[in-house]
Amino acid sequence: DLSEADVRLALAAERKGDEVLIRHFNAAARGGNAEGNAHVHLGGTMPFGVQASFRGFDPSAWGDFPAGSINASLRAEGAVREPSARVEFALADSRWLGAPLAGKGVVAGTAQQVAKADVQLALGPNRLVATGAFGGKGDSLMLELDAPQLDLIDKQLRGRARGTATLSGTFQAPSIQVDASGSNLSFGRYGSIAAVELRGRAGLKADAPMEVRATLSGVTTPQVALGSGRMPVDGGLSAHEAS
Repeated sequence: DLSEADVRLALAAERKGDEVLIRHFNAAARGGNAEGNAHVHLGGTMPFGVQASFRGFDPSAWGDFPAGSINASLRAEGAVREPSARVEFALADSRWLGAPLAGKGVVAGTAQQVAKADVQLALGPNRLVATGAFGGKGDSLMLELDAPQLDLIDKQLRGRARGTATLSGTFQAPSIQVDASGSNLSFGRYGSIAAVELRGRAGLKADAPMEVRATLSGVTTPQVALGSGRMPVDGGLSAHEAS
């Protein structure tokens, strides 16, 4: 056991040949804690497993993180060599960044592919959903965002953002299709945008098509104010044109 001030760490572990067993671990601080068990096999692909639960866990007690009270469960299994993992989590009755936090999800994959993603997160009224797969032939990963209270994410942000994005391709050559909008946006002293719409598709390969349309109105910065504008971009990374 290790303890200092209101922080306490406890670990019960043993090794049997290539098997390392952590029968129980507990990290407690400021009235909250994280506890669970884990194991790893040191041979072959080094398979591992972790189960943990969090009760009133305050991230700020463990580093330069925003304060909160996290109640959650976590289960992970996979391999260290030829990396792969499957992670399941559930959040309930939690608070972070001064707002209610909830969600659940499953993510599974390797270093080359996200084989499955099914994630739902809510921070106050803000919602983020990720479903699908990415990195394999025919894969597509859908991201959906509805954030009516952006200042929960960053105190300098104001306004509402919403939209969808679909990722396809591979980690080396990803492609994205996006349909997003924002209203009454501002970021500290840098300026504001009354409304913005962004639609299009693009990829990182040199020959990938790029078709993006952005429409803005009520753009104000410390240097200039614009009524409205459109910015189409067509082509690809190797050659594109804008007007």
